[in-house]
This record gives sequence, structure tokens and C-alpha cells, in this order.
Amino acid sequence: PPYVDIGMCVNETYRRRNIGTHIVMKLREYCRENGLIPGASCQSSNVASKKTLEKAGMVCVDRVLDIEF
Repeated sequence: PPYVDIGMCVNETYRRRNIGTHIVMKLREYCRENGLIPGASCQSSNVASKKTLEKAGMVCVDRVLDIEF
């Protein structure tokens, strides 16, 4: 299946206005209309990004571990 990675970056001046959520929702809509399967990721410490993705309908299904030596 055609998986795609989606994401957004919102300038600090415009954060906390649901702009990121709107962007992700529009990207998901585009994917559905074009037969694509969207995926997204963020650092586990980035709580705001995780909340934004979840508000836009994304669901956490995996966890990536960052291992340092």
C-alpha cells in the first residue's frame, strides 16, 4: 500500500490556535482522496505535537526508542 509520512510545522507566533490540527486534517483528507495511507511521528517528549496529531484523528500505534551508546 502507498504509505506517506505527513507532518506540519507552525511558527511559534501562531501556535495554540489549532492551525497544526487543521493542517494535519487537510493532509489526511488529501491522502484519503488520493488512495494514500498517512502516517506521522513526533518525539515522545513533544506532548503538544502528540496532542495535535491526536486531535486531527491520528492514533498512536507504535513507539520508537531512541538508544544512545
